[in-house]
Amino acid sequence: MMSQDTIALILVLAALLYTVYAVVKSLRKKESGCTGCPSCEIKRTVQKK
Repeated sequence: MMSQDTIALILVLAALLYTVYAVVKSLRKKESGCTGCPSCEIKRTVQKK
């Protein structure tokens, strides 16, 4: 039973570390306010008309 608990704890910690890593990476990556989302393209099309 102890090995199952250890494996489950390792998996949970790995998922937590990956989540923290992904959040930090996404926050550092944003250099500008626009990331090229589809709504930006729609706004440009509407403004041209």
